[in-house]
Amino acid sequence: MPKGAKKGENRFKGTQDAGVELRIKHFEEYVVPKMKAMCDIVHFPNKTAFQKMCAKTFNESLPVNMKNITHRAIANNPRYWCIVGAVYHSYYRSDDSKPLDILKKDAVIKLGNIERIEGLEREKSSLKQENSALKAFIVKNDIQEKKPAQNTLISHEVVNDLIAIIDFLVKATEGVVDINKEERSITNLALDINSTLSKSISCTYFDVLEGKI
Repeated sequence: MPKGAKKGENRFKGTQDAGVELRIKHFEEYVVPKMKAMCDIVHFPNKTAFQKMCAKTFNESLPVNMKNITHRAIANNPRYWCIVGAVYHSYYRSDDSKPLDILKKDAVIKLGNIERIEGLEREKSSLKQENSALKAFIVKNDIQEKKPAQNTLISHEVVNDLIAIIDFLVKATEGVVDINKEERSITNLALDINSTLSKSISCTYFDVLEGKI
Protein backbone atom coordinates (compact mmCIF):
# COMPACT_ATOMS: atom_id res chain seq x y z
CA MET A 1 0.00 0.00 0.00
CA PRO A 2 1.63 3.32 -1.06
CA LYS A 3 2.63 5.73 1.60
CA GLY A 4 2.31 9.50 1.57
CA ALA A 5 -0.49 11.86 0.65
CA LYS A 6 -2.65 11.50 -2.39
CA LYS A 7 -2.32 13.97 -5.22
CA GLY A 8 -3.81 17.29 -4.25
CA GLU A 9 -4.18 16.24 -0.58
CA ASN A 10 -2.67 18.40 2.19
CA ARG A 11 -0.84 15.96 4.43
CA PHE A 12 -0.38 18.68 7.07
CA LYS A 13 -4.07 19.59 7.30
CA GLY A 14 -4.57 17.75 10.58
CA THR A 15 -1.62 19.50 12.17
CA GLN A 16 -2.72 22.88 10.80
CA ASP A 17 -6.26 22.42 12.09
CA ALA A 18 -4.95 21.49 15.49
CA GLY A 19 -2.77 24.61 15.47
CA VAL A 20 -5.77 26.79 14.60
CA GLU A 21 -7.80 25.31 17.45
CA LEU A 22 -4.97 26.00 19.89
CA ARG A 23 -4.81 29.61 18.69
CA ILE A 24 -8.57 29.98 19.05
CA LYS A 25 -8.36 28.69 22.61
CA HIS A 26 -5.56 31.19 23.32
CA PHE A 27 -7.70 34.00 21.88
CA GLU A 28 -10.69 33.03 24.01
CA GLU A 29 -8.88 32.37 27.28
CA TYR A 30 -6.15 35.02 27.18
CA VAL A 31 -6.68 37.73 24.52
CA VAL A 32 -10.39 38.40 24.97
CA PRO A 33 -10.26 39.12 28.74
CA LYS A 34 -7.17 41.32 28.23
CA MET A 35 -8.77 43.32 25.42
CA LYS A 36 -12.01 43.83 27.34
CA ALA A 37 -10.09 45.27 30.27
CA MET A 38 -8.00 47.40 27.92
CA CYS A 39 -11.00 48.82 26.04
CA ASP A 40 -12.40 50.17 29.29
CA ILE A 41 -9.43 52.51 29.67
CA VAL A 42 -7.83 52.81 26.19
CA HIS A 43 -9.28 54.30 22.99
CA PHE A 44 -8.36 52.66 19.69
CA PRO A 45 -8.69 55.10 16.76
CA ASN A 46 -9.56 52.36 14.26
CA LYS A 47 -9.95 48.64 13.69
CA THR A 48 -6.34 48.17 12.54
CA ALA A 49 -4.97 49.63 15.74
CA PHE A 50 -7.23 47.30 17.69
CA GLN A 51 -6.07 44.27 15.65
CA LYS A 52 -2.43 45.20 16.20
CA MET A 53 -2.98 45.29 19.95
CA CYS A 54 -4.76 41.94 19.74
CA ALA A 55 -1.73 40.48 17.96
CA LYS A 56 0.65 41.97 20.53
CA THR A 57 -1.47 40.63 23.38
CA PHE A 58 -1.73 37.23 21.67
CA ASN A 59 2.05 36.96 21.33
CA GLU A 60 2.56 37.50 25.04
CA SER A 61 3.26 34.36 27.05
CA LEU A 62 2.82 32.00 24.08
CA PRO A 63 3.15 28.26 24.63
CA VAL A 64 6.44 26.85 23.38
CA ASN A 65 4.84 25.11 20.39
CA MET A 66 2.82 28.16 19.20
CA LYS A 67 4.11 30.75 16.73
CA ASN A 68 3.55 34.49 16.86
CA ILE A 69 0.62 35.95 14.96
CA THR A 70 0.30 39.18 12.96
CA HIS A 71 -2.55 41.65 12.93
CA ARG A 72 -3.12 40.79 9.27
CA ALA A 73 -3.71 37.15 10.19
CA ILE A 74 -6.34 38.28 12.68
CA ALA A 75 -7.99 40.53 10.10
CA ASN A 76 -8.00 37.89 7.35
CA ASN A 77 -8.98 34.84 9.36
CA PRO A 78 -12.77 34.92 9.98
CA ARG A 79 -12.50 32.58 12.95
CA TYR A 80 -9.92 34.75 14.70
CA TRP A 81 -11.70 38.01 13.99
CA CYS A 82 -15.05 36.58 15.02
CA ILE A 83 -13.67 36.10 18.51
CA VAL A 84 -11.85 39.39 19.08
CA GLY A 85 -14.11 41.35 16.72
CA ALA A 86 -17.02 40.76 19.10
CA VAL A 87 -15.05 42.70 21.72
CA TYR A 88 -14.29 45.49 19.27
CA HIS A 89 -17.89 45.92 18.15
CA SER A 90 -19.11 45.98 21.73
CA TYR A 91 -17.07 49.17 22.23
CA TYR A 92 -16.92 50.73 18.74
CA ARG A 93 -19.19 51.36 15.80
CA SER A 94 -19.09 49.09 12.78
CA ASP A 95 -17.46 51.79 10.60
CA ASP A 96 -14.41 51.57 12.90
CA SER A 97 -13.95 55.35 12.69
CA LYS A 98 -15.66 56.52 15.87
CA PRO A 99 -15.83 55.02 19.34
CA LEU A 100 -19.10 54.35 21.07
CA ASP A 101 -18.61 57.40 23.28
CA ILE A 102 -21.43 59.20 21.50
CA LEU A 103 -23.73 56.23 21.86
CA LYS A 104 -22.77 55.91 25.50
CA LYS A 105 -23.52 59.59 26.03
CA ASP A 106 -26.90 59.10 24.36
CA ALA A 107 -27.55 56.15 26.63
CA VAL A 108 -26.61 58.24 29.66
CA ILE A 109 -28.94 61.02 28.51
CA LYS A 110 -31.76 58.54 27.96
CA LEU A 111 -31.10 57.00 31.36
CA GLY A 112 -31.16 60.45 32.90
CA ASN A 113 -34.46 61.19 31.19
CA ILE A 114 -35.92 57.94 32.46
CA GLU A 115 -34.74 58.73 35.98
CA ARG A 116 -36.25 62.23 35.73
CA ILE A 117 -39.55 60.79 34.50
CA GLU A 118 -39.57 58.27 37.35
CA GLY A 119 -38.79 61.10 39.77
CA LEU A 120 -41.68 63.14 38.41
CA GLU A 121 -43.98 60.15 38.71
CA ARG A 122 -42.94 59.68 42.34
CA GLU A 123 -43.46 63.40 42.99
CA LYS A 124 -46.87 63.24 41.29
CA SER A 125 -47.87 60.27 43.44
CA SER A 126 -46.66 62.08 46.57
CA LEU A 127 -48.66 65.19 45.64
CA LYS A 128 -51.77 63.08 45.10
CA GLN A 129 -51.38 61.58 48.56
CA GLU A 130 -50.85 65.00 50.11
CA ASN A 131 -53.87 66.35 48.20
CA SER A 132 -56.05 63.49 49.45
CA ALA A 133 -54.87 64.06 53.02
CA LEU A 134 -55.55 67.79 52.70
CA LYS A 135 -59.07 67.16 51.38
CA ALA A 136 -59.77 64.77 54.25
CA PHE A 137 -58.48 67.36 56.73
CA ILE A 138 -60.70 70.10 55.23
CA VAL A 139 -63.78 67.87 55.25
CA LYS A 140 -63.12 66.89 58.87
CA ASN A 141 -62.74 70.51 59.94
CA ASP A 142 -65.90 71.53 58.07
CA ILE A 143 -67.86 68.87 59.94
CA GLN A 144 -66.41 69.97 63.26
CA GLU A 145 -67.24 73.62 62.54
CA LYS A 146 -70.84 72.69 61.77
CA LYS A 147 -71.19 70.98 65.16
CA PRO A 148 -72.65 73.23 67.90
CA ALA A 149 -70.00 74.64 70.17
CA GLN A 150 -69.76 72.69 73.40
CA ASN A 151 -68.80 75.72 75.45
CA THR A 152 -71.59 78.00 74.20
CA LEU A 153 -72.65 80.33 77.06
CA ILE A 154 -76.29 80.20 78.21
CA SER A 155 -77.92 83.44 79.25
CA HIS A 156 -79.21 83.95 82.81
CA GLU A 157 -82.75 84.16 81.47
CA VAL A 158 -82.48 80.67 80.02
CA VAL A 159 -81.02 79.33 83.28
CA ASN A 160 -83.80 80.93 85.31
CA ASP A 161 -86.40 79.45 82.98
CA LEU A 162 -84.88 75.99 83.41
CA ILE A 163 -84.86 76.38 87.21
CA ALA A 164 -88.52 77.41 87.12
CA ILE A 165 -89.36 74.31 85.11
CA ILE A 166 -87.47 72.13 87.60
CA ASP A 167 -89.35 73.72 90.55
CA PHE A 168 -92.63 73.18 88.75
CA LEU A 169 -91.89 69.51 88.17
CA VAL A 170 -90.68 69.00 91.76
CA LYS A 171 -93.91 70.42 93.16
CA ALA A 172 -95.97 68.34 90.73
CA THR A 173 -94.17 65.20 91.88
CA GLU A 174 -94.17 65.96 95.60
CA GLY A 175 -93.07 62.99 97.63
CA VAL A 176 -91.25 61.47 94.65
CA VAL A 177 -88.27 63.85 94.40
CA ASP A 178 -86.59 65.16 97.56
CA ILE A 179 -84.53 68.35 97.36
CA ASN A 180 -82.27 68.93 100.35
CA LYS A 181 -80.88 72.46 100.13
CA GLU A 182 -78.65 72.03 103.16
CA GLU A 183 -76.97 68.93 101.82
CA ARG A 184 -77.36 70.22 98.26
CA SER A 185 -78.73 66.91 97.09
CA ILE A 186 -81.56 65.76 94.82
CA THR A 187 -82.90 62.27 95.51
CA ASN A 188 -85.40 60.14 93.63
CA LEU A 189 -87.58 58.44 96.26
CA ALA A 190 -89.66 56.49 93.78
CA LEU A 191 -87.04 53.77 93.40
CA ASP A 192 -86.73 50.82 95.75
CA ILE A 193 -83.24 52.04 96.50
CA ASN A 194 -82.98 55.80 96.79
CA SER A 195 -81.03 57.27 93.90
CA THR A 196 -79.24 60.56 94.41
CA LEU A 197 -78.28 62.74 91.49
CA SER A 198 -74.57 63.36 91.22
CA LYS A 199 -73.61 66.61 92.96
CA SER A 200 -71.42 67.53 90.00
CA ILE A 201 -74.70 67.93 88.13
CA SER A 202 -77.06 69.15 90.87
CA CYS A 203 -74.63 71.81 92.10
CA THR A 204 -75.65 74.12 89.25
CA TYR A 205 -79.27 74.03 90.44
CA PHE A 206 -78.28 74.99 94.02
CA ASP A 207 -75.80 77.63 92.83
CA VAL A 208 -78.65 79.36 90.99
CA LEU A 209 -80.93 79.15 94.01
CA GLU A 210 -78.20 80.64 96.23
CA GLY A 211 -77.54 83.44 93.76
CA LYS A 212 -74.02 82.30 92.96
CA ILE A 213 -74.80 82.22 89.24
